[in-house]
Amino acid sequence: MKPTSQDGSPSTDLMDELARLTAENAELRLINRDAFNYIRNKTNQLLNTMGTKSLRPEELEDWSLLELDPIGIVTQSFQRVLENLRETNERLQLAHQEVKAVFEAVGSAVLVLDPKMQIISYNERVRELLLNDGGSVTGAMCQNVLCRSEEAVQNCVHRKVMASGRPESAANFEANGRFFDVIGQPIHDSLGRVTHVVLAYNDVTEHNRIQTDLKSALKEVSRAKMQIDTLLRSMSDGLVATDNKRRIVLMNQAAEELLGICLRDSLGVPLLDVISHPELRAHLEAVAQGETHVLRDLEFVMADGNVRIYHARTSALSGATVADQGRITLLHDVTREREVERVKDEFLSTAAHQLRTPLASVIGYSDLLIQADDIGVDARLEYLSLIHSKAEQLSEIVSNLLDISRIEAGEGVALTCQSYSAAEICEEAISGFMHGPSGHQFELDLNPTDIRVFVDHFAVMQVLENLLSNAMKYSPRGGRIVVSTRMLNGVCDISVRDDGIGMTDEQAAQAFEKFYRADASNTAIAGTGLGLTIVRHLVEAHGGRVAIDSQVGKGTTIHCTFPLADAV
Repeated sequence: MKPTSQDGSPSTDLMDELARLTAENAELRLINRDAFNYIRNKTNQLLNTMGTKSLRPEELEDWSLLELDPIGIVTQSFQRVLENLRETNERLQLAHQEVKAVFEAVGSAVLVLDPKMQIISYNERVRELLLNDGGSVTGAMCQNVLCRSEEAVQNCVHRKVMASGRPESAANFEANGRFFDVIGQPIHDSLGRVTHVVLAYNDVTEHNRIQTDLKSALKEVSRAKMQIDTLLRSMSDGLVATDNKRRIVLMNQAAEELLGICLRDSLGVPLLDVISHPELRAHLEAVAQGETHVLRDLEFVMADGNVRIYHARTSALSGATVADQGRITLLHDVTREREVERVKDEFLSTAAHQLRTPLASVIGYSDLLIQADDIGVDARLEYLSLIHSKAEQLSEIVSNLLDISRIEAGEGVALTCQSYSAAEICEEAISGFMHGPSGHQFELDLNPTDIRVFVDHFAVMQVLENLLSNAMKYSPRGGRIVVSTRMLNGVCDISVRDDGIGMTDEQAAQAFEKFYRADASNTAIAGTGLGLTIVRHLVEAHGGRVAIDSQVGKGTTIHCTFPLADAV
């Protein structure tokens, strides 16, 4: 029962208690409001720190805020954040160690510069490759440390990167006696501004040296190839090289022209697939079957219709094994050699005949003189004259052989030159043939008559005797032989003309060769084929020249030039 006053209203004590309680309640409310505001403010501060939006009053009531325990949640969140930060720091530290290890282990010299070109950091390779001293260069200007020439300053990669904001590079940067390829890589901040420039210096000194050596080697190879190509082009012999499968790998121009094959079209093609010459195919097939020392002469009909003889020789190229060996086939033009051999054979046959005939006469008539006692004086003189004539033929043959042997041995011709009348020399030469049994008619055509030549008398007489002897041999009995002298271009031209069988152009071109006879089949015509060869050597020894003007069936004229006495 509540205490009341006498008039039935609440007592004063009760009113005081109520007032006290009301005041306490108001104070508690104020304290709660301040506490909630404090908690909400601190919670919002934590949320803002974490990057989360603040809590609005309508989103969460005060008493719900206590039940939710945001401080506990934020605390747990911070614990997780701190744990993540710790783990992140550990990973960053590990990454930093890895970067540092790469930074130091990389083969290039690496510099990190700020935008003002100050050195922030560098690895040990910078000290090894770029720096001369052992002091630290951190904080120094890169330009003062490395760029020691105006060219290096103008080609600064750092400047290029700062200007473009992109990776830049420069080749053959020279520093400390070495050469580097420089690559610059920018590092940007969140606003895209360049905060650092990483420069990597890749040492290319050895690479450049190797490249220089390689270029030099390539030049040598190119020079050698040019020399080989020049050699191949200049070769008159045909050359064909094949690999171990008999495919064409090389062919010179002479072989292309001879075989009618284009190297460009036949390169890499089996040789037997493009060779149509039957004898050459037989030669190559014999080589392919393993025969060694396969040599043979092959006849080729040339574009002008002439037949030429080529000697085929195939040899193995060096290889690791026999199966890997290629082949090289050389086609050597032996037409000249075979012709010389033929002429030599004919000469031996002719010389044997020429020697045998007078020797038989000498021996026969000598036997008659020895065995017969009743030979008359006239017969004895006739026999002795025949023996003497045949002995002179033998002497001429031997003399020609000795002369040509001496000339071919390189001894040359020793001349004793003096001034002589060309007319007198020609008359002297003719006089030795005037009364011969052939009945030839000799004429002198001197224009002018007073030409004097500076010559060796014996040599000129030998020249004229050979020419007159040939004119008599190759012209009919009783024919006309004309010896002429002319002034021609500051020299004396002495010519011998006959009306004999003449020569073709081909025969005339070979007339001065050793052992050559225009009509070798006619052994009735005496001679060794050496007379005109000796004539040419003797005339050339005087500084003159020999020429032939001949037509078949109309005769031959041989011109020899000698120096004038007045011109010496």
